[in-house]
Amino acid sequence: MFLKKLYCYNKTLFVVFIFFILSFLFINYKWGMAASPIYLFGMFSGPVHLSEPQHLLVLSANDRKVDMSKYSFAKKDMMLVMPEKYLKSKEQNLQVYQLMNRFFSTLELGSLFDPYNYMNRIDDAGFTKWYMHYLAFVLEEPVNTFELSSQTYIWENNHIQALGLLQKLPFTSTK
Repeated sequence: MFLKKLYCYNKTLFVVFIFFILSFLFINYKWGMAASPIYLFGMFSGPVHLSEPQHLLVLSANDRKVDMSKYSFAKKDMMLVMPEKYLKSKEQNLQVYQLMNRFFSTLELGSLFDPYNYMNRIDDAGFTKWYMHYLAFVLEEPVNTFELSSQTYIWENNHIQALGLLQKLPFTSTK
């Protein structure tokens, strides 16, 4: 056994090794997070609560719903996650600016603070243009119009049910 051989070889190294293992087990147990590259159970696992609502995006291009099953995970992520990230960044711009301004002012560096560096500078028109080009690339056809909608689902009685109507996201394009 490795530990027995390590103990016979070097008692100090054995104690350090055992301390290392026990400390990371304690951190993982106490804080419920993976603190070691060796023990990553918490990174890949967690409880799935089926009672929580799930929000899904529906993408239509050229007045047809896009079948996401035809595309790789990376392309699906770019098509569906990037619009959500863009919308979230628009909401968080002011919060990021205020946080960074408070930090720089505390350090007496407020005069060096340039809010331009901490704000998302792309507007809806710029994002829409980029997104249309990306969709055309992925779908391998010209995209004249697109629409993104959000639908909320919940798991009830052993099947999934839609809650409410589709909600259209704020940017839709017409060429």
